[in-house]
Amino acid sequence: TDGDGAGADCDSTPNGELTLSFGEAGQMNIDINYSSTNPIGGYQFQVIGVTLTDVTDGIFGVSFNAANGMVIGFSYTGEDLPTGDGNVVHLAFEAIDGGSDISLSDVQFGDTDGNAMTVNGPDAAAIPACDNNDADGICDVYDDDDDNDGVADGDDSHPFDNTQCSF
Repeated sequence: TDGDGAGADCDSTPNGELTLSFGEAGQMNIDINYSSTNPIGGYQFQVIGVTLTDVTDGIFGVSFNAANGMVIGFSYTGEDLPTGDGNVVHLAFEAIDGGSDISLSDVQFGDTDGNAMTVNGPDAAAIPACDNNDADGICDVYDDDDDNDGVADGDDSHPFDNTQCSF
């Protein structure tokens, strides 16, 4: 049962209910948080709007596919994410010139026995635009010449000022 006091025959959410939300968004990362009536035994969802580079979770083994955004997580040792509030995963992704919105689709969570839980959220979240000093469409994190003066940032005494450089 999910602890809501309703008997299993009368309960529309007999395997538990959880609400997902995005944490504060960075240019290249965001957390997915949860509030749950029952322990969580595993999950699967698709991330839309960004290209994943890493997904981490404290207790679950997590796999992801950067090409399609699919994420799956479960414990190899039988551990669960506890009832209450917590963090599901930390997502890392490529920086995006101009920013983006991130959302989830095909969200599935299971309780400790693998039964489908009722999931609410998360609402889409805004991902801030990456730093792009020279407005060339390439995020500074990937741009070897952030000021487009023809000198690589590592050799440039003023990598963000195209009027000054050193060789």
